Amino acid sequence: MPSTRTIRIAGAQLACRLNRRIENFARAGELATRAAAAGAQLVLFPELMPSGYTISPRLWQGVEPADGPTARWLRRTSAELGIYLGTSYPELDCGHIYNTFVLTTADGREAGRVRKSHTESYLFRGEPNSHVIECDLGRIGVGICADNHYADFARLMRRSRVDLMLMPHAGPAGKTVGGLISQADIHRQHDVFQSLAPRYAEMLGAPALFVNQCGRTSGERGTGIVGSVLNSPACYFPGLTTLADSGGRVVARLGGDDGLVIGDVTVDRSRYPEAEPRLHGAFVTPGSWFTRHVIFTIDGCLGKMYYARRRTRAGVQSGERAA
Repeated sequence: MPSTRTIRIAGAQLACRLNRRIENFARAGELATRAAAAGAQLVLFPELMPSGYTISPRLWQGVEPADGPTARWLRRTSAELGIYLGTSYPELDCGHIYNTFVLTTADGREAGRVRKSHTESYLFRGEPNSHVIECDLGRIGVGICADNHYADFARLMRRSRVDLMLMPHAGPAGKTVGGLISQADIHRQHDVFQSLAPRYAEMLGAPALFVNQCGRTSGERGTGIVGSVLNSPACYFPGLTTLADSGGRVVARLGGDDGLVIGDVTVDRSRYPEAEPRLHGAFVTPGSWFTRHVIFTIDGCLGKMYYARRRTRAGVQSGERAA
């Protein structure tokens, strides 16, 4: 494999309806077909595209086994279109629920899978892993939503010397001011989402693709401190899907509607920057110390206890039939 090459990749931004897998697959398939027709070699969907996203146990209605509907759909659609495809889904394995990303190859095989490490502790079990998938396109780094925002993950990706960085998100942001949401919070979260791909591309010397859901949140009562805010009608999925080339130049960006970003990016291992990036304590970007070190810590501990009790009582089973 040459050390320098150009690849065409796409990010498919869409509104993912909660526990409406068939509808979500249909819209994702339309976007993937458009991307393939435009010559894309890889299409990345948002985090939890098949199930949609909510910070409540309703998400468990869409859990699947390892070789469930999502893995089968990815393999079949990749083979039909001749492109790489990737997304994550709620996987049930040995009684635990993981946020698992799967990448499939252009000939319909599974290239690899990654589990989210920095999870919503009320809903998922986190799993430390390499976050790297080796395939014909190179060494692909995968950060699932919150993973990308932690400094330990950014350092892991630098040590891994990845050729391409994929960052699927289901990241809400404030829409209206009130309660715990200020105008500064809204601006800050939008800035974080818009800057994440170019920031990683600059840190790694590799192209980076940030893909987010768009549209409304579930609007239901969320679980935990953070969930009660992010699930509320005061928040939404802003999209802002962004493709950045190695070095940090933004190639393409979306606003808040369904659609595609698509562009040619350069994989060039000689662009790896030796200088250490500027990080912000335990996080990649600046933010509220109180929120990160007090609220997140308390909410994370409460979430682990909730998950242990509620998962057992709920008797979570594979949601093969969720539509």
